Amino acid sequence: MRESDGVLARVTLQATDKSSEKTRHEEAAVDYAASDFGIVLPYQTTHRALRAGEVVAENTFTYDGFHRFGVNPPGEKR
Repeated sequence: MRESDGVLARVTLQATDKSSEKTRHEEAAVDYAASDFGIVLPYQTTHRALRAGEVVAENTFTYDGFHRFGVNPPGEKR
């Protein structure tokens, strides 16, 4: 959350599995921004996977093309 206005800006995740010989670690961050619809939506996710401290995968996902959907009240035409 941004301190200035309390709006969601980023969600992070870290998980570690030490049950095997090679420690597995996953981390991800989802970044959010205000949309044209007046709400906050995700725009990017960054993910990293590490095995025994070595990065084995790194991915960046971007989100766009959001659409607003709605339903007309009964009897109203578009």
